[in-house]
Amino acid sequence: MKRVIIIWWSSGIGEQVAKDMINEWYSVGVMGRRKILLEKLKKQYNHKIEIQDIDIGDIHIANEKIEQLVAKLWWLDILMLSAWTWKENFDLDFNSEHETIETNVLGWTNTIDRATKYFIRQWFWHIVAITSIASLRGEWWCPSYNASKAYQSNYIESLRLNIDKRNLPIKVLEVQPWFVDTKMAQWNVFWLCSVPKASKQIVQAIKSWRKHIYVSKRRKIVAWIIKILPYKMYEKIVNRV
Repeated sequence: MKRVIIIWWSSGIGEQVAKDMINEWYSVGVMGRRKILLEKLKKQYNHKIEIQDIDIGDIHIANEKIEQLVAKLWWLDILMLSAWTWKENFDLDFNSEHETIETNVLGWTNTIDRATKYFIRQWFWHIVAITSIASLRGEWWCPSYNASKAYQSNYIESLRLNIDKRNLPIKVLEVQPWFVDTKMAQWNVFWLCSVPKASKQIVQAIKSWRKHIYVSKRRKIVAWIIKILPYKMYEKIVNRV
């Protein structure tokens, strides 16, 4: 039975992936900030799941808690990181930007690096990072969020190149969602992807050893359009949001 740890920030994609992986006979450990949600999940699945509260922005304590959860599972085959934060910050309040950077860049990098070093010692398996299509271009409402997602996406590609250079049998999957219908979603847009659909595609990508997917699959078309749009046209679209 494969062991997986899923680090997520709220109910949504991470929670659904945890449920789907339990149904696929994975041994699952779940980490997040909201203890009430974690305990609810534990009540539902009992011995099939281990839980641990965590704030990846608090690096030293986060490292200890990850090690504690790995010990409960005995070993680790897959780490899925879906932890992020953002606040609308039109006025560019630095404290708000700092909070986003602390979690999405510093805490995120620490967690990914710790997992990679752990897998190098084991000589296997799988890192799954949930980034975002927001990594492709900037937006006005939270500059640090889009910038941090661009950092994550580039870091994951660099990490994969580093691992391949050393011929290590560690797989790295980047998942780029676009407007998934979670409780944290504050958008009313076309092609809003349901959480079960997003989770199903992520689990399938993990099992298929994919390197990169958009969620849902047709978001690939949107990503391609976003990339090639001239600035003036992109500005008009974003300023309407």
